[in-house]
Amino acid sequence: MQAVRFALVAARSLTQIRVLPGRSLTRAFAVSRVLRADDDAPTVRRSVGSPSSYQFNHKMRQLLDEKKYNEMWAVLDDMKAQGIKEDVYTYNVVLKAWMLQAKVENALAVFAELESTGVQPDHVTYTTVLAACVRGQKYEAALELFQKMLKTNVPPTDVTIAVVMQAAAQLGNTSQCVELLKMLPKLKLKPTPAMFQHLI
Repeated sequence: MQAVRFALVAARSLTQIRVLPGRSLTRAFAVSRVLRADDDAPTVRRSVGSPSSYQFNHKMRQLLDEKKYNEMWAVLDDMKAQGIKEDVYTYNVVLKAWMLQAKVENALAVFAELESTGVQPDHVTYTTVLAACVRGQKYEAALELFQKMLKTNVPPTDVTIAVVMQAAAQLGNTSQCVELLKMLPKLKLKPTPAMFQHLI
């Protein structure tokens, strides 16, 4: 009976692990321990191709969650000193650190650096910079960045739309908020309370 119970638990765990093409099941178990049920998860999976960068990225994310920014910067410096290139997840962690501190100019500078290196930003990248712009009251910059996101075919999420609607609302652009809501079906997204609060 105990063996049957163990098999059921193991099977249930396997259904929660998405094995990437070319990855071993052992590697998938290692990745599953650090995946988060949030927008960062897809980017974490992309970074596992380089174990060294993955190690630094994971440590930086832990320090970010603890708001230990100085220690996080030290890890980033160590990463660069060892000649390990930043990937999109590295940049996303750095951008979130600046966003949480409302350092919009720093976030925009990091985004520009990311583009100059050829690293492809994802929806987490754009949404984080957009949120930094809103926190820093750079509403027009947020709207311009959103248009760039659409032109580069990076699909926005419902969180992205809510942030952009907040920027538009702060500029008194209610019509753009309505247009954003009209985009939802095409994007296969559903309205959220966070979106409608900007129309009140």
